[in-house]
Amino acid sequence: VSVRKILKHSWVFFVAIALVVCGTVLWHQKSLKIIYLDKQPLIVEVASTEKARQIGLSGQSSMQKGHGMLFAFDGPSKSCMWMKDMQFPLDVYWYSATGQPIGVYKNVRPSSFPEIFCPQIPASYMLEVNVGQLSVSPKKITIPANQ
Repeated sequence: VSVRKILKHSWVFFVAIALVVCGTVLWHQKSLKIIYLDKQPLIVEVASTEKARQIGLSGQSSMQKGHGMLFAFDGPSKSCMWMKDMQFPLDVYWYSATGQPIGVYKNVRPSSFPEIFCPQIPASYMLEVNVGQLSVSPKKITIPANQ
């Protein structure tokens, strides 16, 4: 094997290394956590910054089964949601700081945009999951502090 052939194909190796590094960095940038819905675990991506909450699940083609997105607000608020740039329907739940349910909208479709969906009273958390993922509305959400 000549040095010329090795150098000719070494770019593939460097591209593969770059993809692995970028993928690892992006995975660690996501804030993943396990929360509990009536003691049942759910893996969520946590949107705890204003920018992350604005983007939410927009632009994604789907969400993995058994996963969700948890929006953690800085304090109780009447933060609303819409389906801008969404490609799949959601069930949306709002919770108080103590994990008590405040509101729910089921089967919110991308075609509902620009309609806005809001809780009736200020909420500390909003949870988005795939339609029908939860057979019953959870009576309590538990968010472990240390993960």
